[in-house]
Amino acid sequence: MTGETQDETAGAVPGDRFQRRRAGIIAAAIPVLNDQGFNGMHLTAVAELIGLRATGVTYYFPRKEELAVACLEAGFAALHGMLDAAEAETDAASRIARLIGLHVARDADVRRGEAAPLASFAAIRALDGPPRARVAEGYKRMFHRVRGLLDAPELARLDAADRTIRAILLLEQLAWSSSWLDGYDLDLFRASPRGCPTWSSTASSAQQTPTLHTPWIRAPARPTCRRRAFSSPPRAR
Repeated sequence: MTGETQDETAGAVPGDRFQRRRAGIIAAAIPVLNDQGFNGMHLTAVAELIGLRATGVTYYFPRKEELAVACLEAGFAALHGMLDAAEAETDAASRIARLIGLHVARDADVRRGEAAPLASFAAIRALDGPPRARVAEGYKRMFHRVRGLLDAPELARLDAADRTIRAILLLEQLAWSSSWLDGYDLDLFRASPRGCPTWSSTASSAQQTPTLHTPWIRAPARPTCRRRAFSSPPRAR
């Protein structure tokens, strides 16, 4: 092995360790951010969850605004990965179903301890200045992709406002889904050939999931007023 190769190998280990520790801090911080909100999230509390001193967290995130941004951006990245798969479907209903299926599958992974939860986008409102501008821009990029799932010939009569409303509804339902999914056992789910969860035919009638319907995709009615969605704090245009 040459000296150059040894140097490169030696340099890769600290970098990998840095990224793993950083990812671990983010994973520990997300539940705190979701439960306590940005103002209630303290770096010392996050540090204690993973057996570090506060300085062990501030080494990676000197300010808690930076940690909150990292938590939110981890959620954006996860959703972009789901959207990559959803956008490959051929029609709007299939794209929406694929996104929902992947989101439910991730929720199951979270409950198994195999993935970190997604940060609540409501935390964006608590940020100010450049951190807020950065995550608001990231949210808008993600939101535009979600709204783009509705760009299909069969929905050509929907204008931009109609698609925006439906995208807000979809994101809000995804954000709340983990709350009601807690009422179902993980062993009721099985993987379909497309990698999305389906419901086991052996589930009792009390625990059967309703068949997925998306009538709101085609519904022409537009609400007279718009309630600010829990999952969509920035106004996406």
